[in-house]
Amino acid sequence: DAAVGMHPVTAHGYNFGLKAADFLSQGVAKALETGIDLGSPSVLGEYNRRLRAATLPLYIGTNTLVGLYTSESPRAKFLRRVGLHLGNAVSPFKKFVTDYLADAA
Repeated sequence: DAAVGMHPVTAHGYNFGLKAADFLSQGVAKALETGIDLGSPSVLGEYNRRLRAATLPLYIGTNTLVGLYTSESPRAKFLRRVGLHLGNAVSPFKKFVTDYLADAA
């Protein structure tokens, strides 16, 4: 989790590490095919953009939820109740979250 900057509550650090290795190997293969230097800013920049796009939503979401669930303020308690109710009642939202987390693995 620390290697990719995830809060340990996500338990996705290992999965994102594998995704990072996959993105990097794809970038290396593409560079070798086209004769581009493996360490070029274009190869590494593309790797960084892809990994950031894959990890940033979960990073932001997790840190928001951790903050919400570690706060004892009345506002946080209210938002937790409303969020849990909506999450259980809105099937498309539940499916979106489930699908996103399954893809992150």
